[in-house]
Amino acid sequence: RAALTAAWEQEEMLERRVADRTAALNAANERLRSIVRSAPFPLVLVRESDGRILYVNQRICDLVGLPSETLLGSVSRDWFVDPERRDTLVAAVVARGLVEGEEVQLRLADGARMWVLMSIVRIVYDGEPVRLAALNDITRLKILEQDLRRTADAEAAAAARERDARRLQLQFVAMV
Repeated sequence: RAALTAAWEQEEMLERRVADRTAALNAANERLRSIVRSAPFPLVLVRESDGRILYVNQRICDLVGLPSETLLGSVSRDWFVDPERRDTLVAAVVARGLVEGEEVQLRLADGARMWVLMSIVRIVYDGEPVRLAALNDITRLKILEQDLRRTADAEAAAAARERDARRLQLQFVAMV
């Protein structure tokens, strides 16, 4: 009888320990989910085997203007303007485990394009390899960069016309 009582006490203690550890694990998981949901940048989790999107946070939904239901299950390759660029990034992630700060142009559902700075890390999620990507919208910066290039080209063309005008002026003065 004492052995049976000891066994029950042992079982109760074990059940309490399991319950405590389960509660601690659930709390840790909830903290991690909260961090990912609240991350100040868009995040997307893509299954490596088929390129399907498994998880998105609200920031990426806001960035692309679509609900998570639309994004989840879609194929990440379809979002890239240049699928070969995507393939190059994926190969680099597979080889090195990480790529950081890569400029990529994405195609949105409405056909509009946006530039993002993308960093990707390869991790294991639910027992399978996935890619976790963080994005930063740099579309405005790319537009400014393009405007600066146009301005520099226009200034160079104006300087060339001014040099030609001075040369012609000097030729005219020399003829007079």
